[in-house]
Amino acid sequence: MEILLVDDNTLLHGILTGGLTGSGANVRFCADLASAREATADTAFAFVCVALHLPDGDGIALARNLRAQPGYRHTPIVLLTSSESTETYREAISSGVTDVFLRRDVGQLVEFMKRFTLLRAPLQGRVLYVEDTRSQRELLSHMLSGNGLEVRAFANAESAWEQYADTPFDLVISDLVLSGQMSGIEFINRIRRLEGASGDVPILAVTAFDDISRRIELFYLGVTDYVIKPVIEEELLARVGNLIARQRLYRTALTAQEQARTANETKSNFISHVAHELRTPLNAIQGYAQMLAANKEQPLSATQTEQVQQIRQAGDHVLALVADLLDTARIEAGKVELQLNPISIQLLTSEAIKQVSIQAQNRGIEIMVPSVDPALSVRADPRRTLQVLLNLLSNAVKYNREGGTIQLLCEAHEDSVQVSVQDTGEGLSAEQLEQLFVPFKRLARHQNIEGTGLGLVVCRSLMEAMNGSIAVTSEVGVGTRFTITLPRAA
Repeated sequence: MEILLVDDNTLLHGILTGGLTGSGANVRFCADLASAREATADTAFAFVCVALHLPDGDGIALARNLRAQPGYRHTPIVLLTSSESTETYREAISSGVTDVFLRRDVGQLVEFMKRFTLLRAPLQGRVLYVEDTRSQRELLSHMLSGNGLEVRAFANAESAWEQYADTPFDLVISDLVLSGQMSGIEFINRIRRLEGASGDVPILAVTAFDDISRRIELFYLGVTDYVIKPVIEEELLARVGNLIARQRLYRTALTAQEQARTANETKSNFISHVAHELRTPLNAIQGYAQMLAANKEQPLSATQTEQVQQIRQAGDHVLALVADLLDTARIEAGKVELQLNPISIQLLTSEAIKQVSIQAQNRGIEIMVPSVDPALSVRADPRRTLQVLLNLLSNAVKYNREGGTIQLLCEAHEDSVQVSVQDTGEGLSAEQLEQLFVPFKRLARHQNIEGTGLGLVVCRSLMEAMNGSIAVTSEVGVGTRFTITLPRAA
């Protein structure tokens, strides 16, 4: 691909040469209009970049001259200038310039040219073409195959459909009016009814109708793009190149998605296996620790009792980590089994408070509970909702100040119920709030407090799985409030 740069700035030459390295483009430099006119007379450049001010004239005049030549009617011509004048821009566009770039934005110009060279690279792919007129079929097939594409051309939709069912194609091109029993519209509809990538292949319609209503109708029928007869080769190749590039990106995305799904499933299976292997010895450790603590024939000393208690606490911490890892793996794999039933808010909050009351009493923390209508209920999974609420209450105890308070709030709406846990801890900054739901992320000020860094991540995933949500607000020095929202049960 030949690119022409008309500019007397040698620094710009070096920038463009370095920026386009490996793109397959050959950049030719001219320092004035005279040499540029000679170059364009003997070489068909695919892209022209010209400076506004040159030693022997201005670039706008060159752009106007090039546009008058048949070989440069469709060639991108960009103007490079230091002027931000609106008048200069308007004059440049009216003279045939494609776009105007400021010299300070030369990096954007390089990216623009790199994208252009990428789109103008030789085409590769397999095309299915349906056209009942022989001369049109041969002409368009020659255009496409001459630019590197493998073309399978058919005179009717019936034969094309048989081929399409057995061969993967990157693009389908079809006339809308075809001889035979199947029209082009029916052929397109059959493709769009297929599942997966076969049904999503881009379709370029070739039509003699240049009517806006007809064009809108084509898009609704499943056509990706269209060209009007008689077909202009440059337009056809540009549209075909864009469609094939889009299809390649689509297939790459599908492959990446499948690889990610497989990797995620492998990771989940690995975590489940490791968790099972960890639980067996941990349960044995916990069991022996309990036996030592309960041995009345050979009672432990005070120091030994404290040491056994530390063993049990460490074991509980590891078991909690294993449970969080399993929950995370199940949620990511979509294997969490939920039983969505009506749950009494009063019973739910009472049970959660009962389980954290001793933990709160040990730190002198008072839990304040408002009166709740016994009939108020939400539709959720009882075990998982209790798990979420326990996690929030436990955090409110752990991260609260000694002798602080925890306030449980309940607010009923027409379609939902909100339950909030408000503590009187140190509070969190805006930066810390952003990191709150990041897996394994422990905030710096809480590194000395036991935790896995997964609890809130699991809570949010469980709430979303139950058609609910979790939100947090906090103020440094005042405290933090977590609010869960669940659908209200009838």
